[in-house]
Amino acid sequence: MFVTKNKLILIGTTILLLAAWLRLNDIGADPFMADQERISVLASNFARDGDWQILGTRMSVGSLKHSPLTIYLYALPYSLDHNPRIARIFTALVNLVAVALVQLIGRRYFSPITGLLAAFFLAINPMTVHHSRFIWNPNLAPPFVMLFLFTILQGFYREKPYARLSHLPMLSLAGQCHPTLFLLAPMALIGWIHAWRHSQRNRRSMVIQTLLSGVIGLVLMVPWIIGLYRHISALEYLRQIPHRDAPGWREVIHMIHSALSGSFDTFAQDIPSLPALSILTIVAALWLTIRGLARKEGLPGLLAVTGFFSVPIVVIALSTPLIKTITETLFFAKGVELNWCIWMTMGNAALIQAALIGGIVVRESHESRLSWFWKWPGLLHTKQLAIPTILALLGATIIIMQAHLHYDYRADTGLKSLYAGQNTLDDSADALRYAKQLASANNQELILLASDPPLQTLKCVGCRHWEALMLTKSNNTRVIWDRYGVPLPANGATLLAPFNYSARPLLFSDNQTIFTWFAIANLSSSDQFRPDLPLAQPAHFSNGATVLGFLREVPNSMPSSGKPWTIHMLWWTDMSNPTQNKLSVQLIDSNGTKYGQVDPPGIIAAQQQPGEHILSQLDFQINQNMPDSGPLYLHFNMYDDVGRSEIVDATIANPNLLQFRRTSVPLASMPNDLDLDSFSMDSTLAQGQPLNVTANWKTLREYSNLDSLKIKWKLETDDDTVVFDQTTNLLTQSSLKTLPSNTFIKEHYTLRIPTDLLRGKYRLTLHTSDLSNSTSLLTFSDHLTITPRKRTFTVPKMLHPVSAVFGDTIELAGYDINYDDSSLHLTLHWKALGQIDSDYKYFVHLWDNDKLVAQIDTMPDSYQYPTSWWAPNEAYSDTVGIDISHLKSGGQYNLSTGVYDPATNNRLRISKGTNSDTSNNTIKLLPVVLELQ
Repeated sequence: MFVTKNKLILIGTTILLLAAWLRLNDIGADPFMADQERISVLASNFARDGDWQILGTRMSVGSLKHSPLTIYLYALPYSLDHNPRIARIFTALVNLVAVALVQLIGRRYFSPITGLLAAFFLAINPMTVHHSRFIWNPNLAPPFVMLFLFTILQGFYREKPYARLSHLPMLSLAGQCHPTLFLLAPMALIGWIHAWRHSQRNRRSMVIQTLLSGVIGLVLMVPWIIGLYRHISALEYLRQIPHRDAPGWREVIHMIHSALSGSFDTFAQDIPSLPALSILTIVAALWLTIRGLARKEGLPGLLAVTGFFSVPIVVIALSTPLIKTITETLFFAKGVELNWCIWMTMGNAALIQAALIGGIVVRESHESRLSWFWKWPGLLHTKQLAIPTILALLGATIIIMQAHLHYDYRADTGLKSLYAGQNTLDDSADALRYAKQLASANNQELILLASDPPLQTLKCVGCRHWEALMLTKSNNTRVIWDRYGVPLPANGATLLAPFNYSARPLLFSDNQTIFTWFAIANLSSSDQFRPDLPLAQPAHFSNGATVLGFLREVPNSMPSSGKPWTIHMLWWTDMSNPTQNKLSVQLIDSNGTKYGQVDPPGIIAAQQQPGEHILSQLDFQINQNMPDSGPLYLHFNMYDDVGRSEIVDATIANPNLLQFRRTSVPLASMPNDLDLDSFSMDSTLAQGQPLNVTANWKTLREYSNLDSLKIKWKLETDDDTVVFDQTTNLLTQSSLKTLPSNTFIKEHYTLRIPTDLLRGKYRLTLHTSDLSNSTSLLTFSDHLTITPRKRTFTVPKMLHPVSAVFGDTIELAGYDINYDDSSLHLTLHWKALGQIDSDYKYFVHLWDNDKLVAQIDTMPDSYQYPTSWWAPNEAYSDTVGIDISHLKSGGQYNLSTGVYDPATNNRLRISKGTNSDTSNNTIKLLPVVLELQ
C-alpha cells in the first residue's frame, strides 16, 4: 500500500488534531486535587516568585520525594497565567509531542503506515487521553519515553553520535517524571549490545559517548540528588517505606490486558473492552521479539517490546517469594510498592500493535527458509487479511470514539478510586470567581475554609484540593484549614467552603449552596464577636498576641464529663513581623487537675495582619472523671517558634487564668449586679497580725466605673460592739477601671485590725454597695478567733541607754553589746509609742573612721514580727549579729543606727535623741573597741 508524502502529512496532521481535540475538549471537567494542587502551587511560586525547589511532591512510598523536574516544567505555563487550565493545556500539548514522536519512530523504523497507525492508536487510547488532561508528574513522561527509544535507535541502530550522547539524559528526564521509568534501562543495554556486535569499529567512541551520556544524565538529576541528601539519610528513607507488597502477576497481567484492550477498569464510566486488541498486542510482541533476537533489522521492534513490558516484568519478579525476601532484607519492610503507571509506556504498545497491522519495511535481507516470517508485511499487506483487518479497525475505532463522545467527564469526574463525588476544576473556578465578585461588591475579602491540613511540601498557605487555585504567593486570598484560627476582618468577609463543610458551625451554619459543590456564607465584622467568657483584663503576650476572652459555641453551655465541648478563643496580634503562633488551653480545677487540653496552631504568620482579631476554635474532649460541681478554669498560653511567650504588662494576678464555673451557690448577691462566689479569711489570728481576706466576685453586668463599688468592713464582738470599721474599694490591688459582664475576679484584702484586740471570738461583716445605685447592697459575715500573744510593756534594764525617737512612733530605749572573733552582737531595746501603721526596717552600721566596714538591715525577729504588729506602748528587744570576721585588725570602731520605710527607702526623722545626726537621721552609738586575734 503506497501513500504519498502529502497524504502522510495530511493524515498525520489529522491524527494530531484528533488527539488534540480529545485532550483539550472541556479541559476543566476533571477535579483539581491531590498532586495537581501541590505541583501547581510549587510551580506557580517558582515561576512568579522565584521560590526555587530542589525536591518535588511527596511520593506514595515512605517519605520519599519526587524530582523537582515537573515543577520546573509546569512553571512554564504558570509563568503565563496562574489558571490551572493553562497548565492542563500544557500537559495535553506535551502528550501531543509523544503522539508525533510515535508517528516519527513508526515511519522511520517500521513503515509509514505503521507510523500513522501507531500515532492513531495512541491518540485515541482512553487511558492515555485521560492522563493527558490533568496535571501530574507522570503525565509529562511520555515524550521523554519516546525520545529515549528514538535516541537509542538513532545512536545504536543508525550510529548517530549525538543520539548516543542524549539517550541516557532522556532516560534521566523520564525517570524524574516518575522513578518507575528507570526500569526502562534494559532498552539502553539492548541497544548497546546490538551496536557492540554489529559496529566493531566504533566500540571505543561508543563507550566514551555512553559514559558521557551517563554523566549528563546524572548532572540533570543534581537538584534532586541534593534535595534527597538534605531531606533524610538513605537508611532512614528505606526504613520509612510502608508495609506494601508489589502487585502479583495476575494483577499485572490484568492491568496489561485492560490497557491494551482500550479500557481501564477504574474509570467511573466503563469504556467498552476490546480483548482482540490485547491478543493482537501479545501476538505482535512475540513476533517482534523473535524477529529482534534473530535479525539485525529487528532491533526497533525488540526495543518497543522491551519498552512496554520491562516494567511489568520487574513488578512480577518483585512479587516472587525469593525477590520479596531480598527486598524485605534490603528495605527493612514487608515488600515494596512500585507505584508504576503502565500508561506512560503506551507509545511502545501502540508501535507493537501498529507493526503487526501495518508491517515493517525490509530494505535489505538475505533469502532463507524463514524469509516469509522475517519479511511478513503485516495484516494490511496480506491479501486475505487486508479487508477483515480494515473492517476490524473501523469497528474498534467506532466503538472507542463513541465511548469518547459519550463519556461525560462531569458525571463522574474521572477515576472511581480518586475522584468519585468530587467537583470539577470548572466548578471550583466558577465558585471562586463568584465568591470574589461577591466579596468585592461588599467591600470584603474572600476567605476559603478548607477541610484538610496543609502539606509540608507547600511553602505557602497550601491545602490539598480546590483551594490551591487561590494559594499561590501572587494571590492574597487567605485559606484557613481545620484547627487554625479564622481572621475576623474589620469589614467582615465572604466565606467559601465545600457544600458539606461542617467543621465551623459557628461561622458557617448559615450558608448558601452555589455551583452544587460549594457553599458561601457571610462572616460578620470583627466588632460583632464578643466573648461571653471575657477576661477581666486582656492578656498580652510577648509574641504580640493579646487574648480577649472566649466565646462558647452553644451559648451558656458548660462542659460535661466524657463529652465534647467547643469554645472559641478571641484574640488579636499587633506584631508588624508576626511569627507562627501555637495556642495551648487547659481545662482545670482549683487544684490544677486537668480535665481537657487542646493545642491548636494559631494562624499562619503570612496570613496575620496587625491589629486584626482572630477566632480560634477549641474542641475539648472532657475527661470522664471531671466533677459536676466546683470551680473550673481555662488556663491558656501562647507559643512561638522559640518557645512559650511571656505575659507582659499585666496588673492583675494570673491574667492567663479564667474562671468560668461557680464554686457553688453564690454566698451573697447584689441582684443583677454582683455575686460573691467564694470567700476565705484567717479563722484564727494571734494578736497583732493583720486579717487577710480573699473574695472571688462575679459580675452580672458590665461595670464602667469600678470606683463606685465599695466595701465597708466591720469587726464586732459577740455583743455587737464594733472594734474595727474600714471602707475600701472592691478592687484594691489592680488598676482595672472597668469589668465586663460575666467575669470572675479574685481580690485579696489586708485589713489592719487593731493590734491590741483582746483574745476571743469576733464577727467580720462586709457590706458591698454600688454608690451609683443606693438600693444595691450585698452583705456577708464570717467569724474570727483572736489568740493571745506574749508581750511586755516594760523596757528592760540595759548598759547603754539612748532614748531616741524615730518619726514620733518608735523609740530606741537603748542597747547592749558584746562580740567574739566573728560577730558583733547587739540587742536593741525598742518601744512602740502608739499604733504603728507600717512595717519599718532598721539598720546598724559599723565604721572605721569614715569607712563603712560592716552593716545589717533587718526587721524585728528576722522579719517574723514586723512593727505594724506591735501593740501601743509594747516594748520589744531584738538581737542582731554583724559579721566582723573579715576585719583585719582590732581597734576602735564607731556604730550608728536608724529606721526607714522599705517601701520608699526614706529614713524616719529623729525627733529626740543624743548624738543624733539629723541630716542623715541616724543615732551615733558609743564607740566600740574590738580586740581581734
